[in-house]
Amino acid sequence: RYRDTGSKWSYWLSVAPTLVSLTAKPMGVTFPLALLLLDYLQARKLDKDLVLDKLPFVAVAGFFGLLAYFSVSNANALVERYNFTFWDNICVGFYGLLLYLWRFFVPLGLSCLYPYPVKIDDQLPFMYVWAPLFAVVLLVLLIYLFRRDRRLMFGLLFFLLTVSLGLQWIPLAPSVAFDHYSYVSYIGL
Repeated sequence: RYRDTGSKWSYWLSVAPTLVSLTAKPMGVTFPLALLLLDYLQARKLDKDLVLDKLPFVAVAGFFGLLAYFSVSNANALVERYNFTFWDNICVGFYGLLLYLWRFFVPLGLSCLYPYPVKIDDQLPFMYVWAPLFAVVLLVLLIYLFRRDRRLMFGLLFFLLTVSLGLQWIPLAPSVAFDHYSYVSYIGL
């Protein structure tokens, strides 16, 4: 309504549910970027007003994102994997992305915990090591195929954005993936 009428009341009224959602689930920190994706979908011109519209959402999301991180950190609840290198975490993140895609099409064997792989001779299992290559090739192919249709590109980018917090680029939890992080993400697919 704000975009249609310019009503400041409507604008600030939209910030309130954002605050509420962030108190319930940290995944809401992706909301400002999802708003930018909606602007892309609607072919809005990237200008100063478009960016300024998002600043309160970015500020609120940034505050709650930092609050969540420091809360977990101060409670010593961060998962530390001393035997996992930076590259190992990248591999685990891409493997998680492929798991989310696979479970979208084949929702079998769902679990509340997808444990980290066991390294043998300090090496990740084959699928983890090759997951970045498989994922990047698949994403490049999808972007190439979807490049002319804003709706398809929006769906793919929305999925990638909203599922990003469930990937373990930085190991914050004891699981490779989280099914409860995928529900909103699957709307994009």
